[in-house]
Amino acid sequence: MVILIQFFLYIIYFIYKLYSLLDKKYIFSANGGKLKKYIKYDDPQSITGNLGRNDNKNSVISVLSSWSSYNFYLKSILNTILITITFLILKFCFTYEFLSSNFLYVNILNKHIDIAIILQDKYILFKIIYYLTYVFLIFNITYKIINIYYSKKKKMSKEIKTDMSITIGKKVIENSDSDICENAIINEQGLYQNILITGSIGSGKTSSAISNILLQLIKNNIYGLIIDVKGTYINVLKEMLKLNNIEKEIVEISLESCFKYNPLNIPNVTSIELASRIKQILLNISKNNISDSYWLDKAEEYIRDFITLIRAYGKIVSFKELHLLVVNKEYLYEKLEFVKQQILKNKYTDDELFNINSALLNIKNEYLKLDERTIGIIKSEITRVTNVFMADKKVFDTFCDSSDEINFLSNKIYVLSLNIGENRLLTKIISSYLKLDYQKQILSQKANFKRTFFVSDEYQEIATQDDAHFFSLSREYKSINVISMQSYSSLLDTLSNENASKVIIQNLVNKIWFRNDDMYTVQEIIKQVGKEYKKKETINYSENSQNSHYSIIFNKFRNYKSGLSKSISISNRNEYLLTEEYITRTLKTFEACAVLSNGINIEFNKKIILRRWDIKDEEKMVKGKKYIR
Repeated sequence: MVILIQFFLYIIYFIYKLYSLLDKKYIFSANGGKLKKYIKYDDPQSITGNLGRNDNKNSVISVLSSWSSYNFYLKSILNTILITITFLILKFCFTYEFLSSNFLYVNILNKHIDIAIILQDKYILFKIIYYLTYVFLIFNITYKIINIYYSKKKKMSKEIKTDMSITIGKKVIENSDSDICENAIINEQGLYQNILITGSIGSGKTSSAISNILLQLIKNNIYGLIIDVKGTYINVLKEMLKLNNIEKEIVEISLESCFKYNPLNIPNVTSIELASRIKQILLNISKNNISDSYWLDKAEEYIRDFITLIRAYGKIVSFKELHLLVVNKEYLYEKLEFVKQQILKNKYTDDELFNINSALLNIKNEYLKLDERTIGIIKSEITRVTNVFMADKKVFDTFCDSSDEINFLSNKIYVLSLNIGENRLLTKIISSYLKLDYQKQILSQKANFKRTFFVSDEYQEIATQDDAHFFSLSREYKSINVISMQSYSSLLDTLSNENASKVIIQNLVNKIWFRNDDMYTVQEIIKQVGKEYKKKETINYSENSQNSHYSIIFNKFRNYKSGLSKSISISNRNEYLLTEEYITRTLKTFEACAVLSNGINIEFNKKIILRRWDIKDEEKMVKGKKYIR
């Protein structure tokens, strides 16, 4: 009886597969049914038979692709055949009695019926069909399973395997029934493509996005530079590090700390580069200055010569020495004479002598012969930087003396904590210098690149056009840059160059957008996310009536014959994925939309819910982990 049931099941499966195969080539369904099926699955290529498709591809790529597909197909077939043969042998073992016997009894209504007698000579054919349909069933099922297995294996092999990833928050996947939340993750390769965070005041940039990203980087033993231009984040950071038992790794650079930082006291940096940095600072702090670029170029030239002179007479290069040389002619003449005497005593190497002679000639033959008006303009440009350090004793002691060592490749977290509200110029100058020092150290690595991070809140305050160059190269050096600013407009206002600001934004691949009221930013976000085709369905109902009569009793018209009609219009519209209303009003605090990279693909997340970092919540989590251990 079991054999007979199995036989009928095998036959039904065989007929079903045969029908499915023929249904792909011929129409067996009702009139219009085939077209409805294709419309349902939205497969226009199948309807048209791929007419007009362009198959002109590179011949080498086509050959390699076809060979790869052929190998995959051959491997699947061979494995399927081997498994099918194994199952067939097992089948022979379990049905040996049926295979060797010449009778097959079936009990129907308490009557024993011999199928072999009924079939007579066709009984052998019955057996052959039984085993062939069994083979067909096993082959089909096994082939499908193997295909699924190899497809998943191939997909997994394409995915980037990394040792590190960070969770941004919970991404909300809209569903017809209910919303589903999954972790929004950036893996290691995606992190090296930099992160941009934008949002209005109080939207949650610092307390949720920056804090959670920074904490996860630190837990992965990644260190670097944090620039806090508001001077308030240092306390949160100390609590964060204390909770993870690494509070000793923090190096605070502020007016209250003991750490000394002299931006000009870098022996391995040439006077040309130091002068170039001062020019960048001047451009950064004077975006609204209408001075001709000629004066900035001349100021850079003379600063280079003064730095060479300072090194020649053996003092530490500082803003103090630079200031004295610029504003005090007697001090300048005194140092020139001292260096002249040292040259006569043969105190310098040939390379040093070449640089010193070049600087002396330029100072004596050009700078000192300028008229008072021209010298006044040069002085005013240089002292806009130096005056900041000469006007306050704390500032002078912290930033104009000898400098403690800064090594961003060590296991230290350097934090600049200055309040831009109290001293805007000082904050912008020191922030810019630390950023440039970090960039130079990272790009100076030759091999065995160490993972580091650069985190900057209110980045628009320290941005320069040259940052785009660093962001474009930092991926190779394993630098993770986390940049936060209120809007694209604030960056544009700093750089005064729309193309330069767009290049910087372009190099920050991962973007987390909180609620924003700046319309320039909103429009740029909407355009970057792009459009998609959305199906719009319009349903119209109408009623046609006849024999309408006015009713005196009910004081209205009554219809005795009426007909209803319904029309449905379906169209595809190319619409933006985001709207102005969604970014400006729909997003709540600690909610954001984002584009996140995994190093290969970019994924758009319309809504991500971020968690506000809180010391009490973090303490509970740490205690919970200790308890579990």
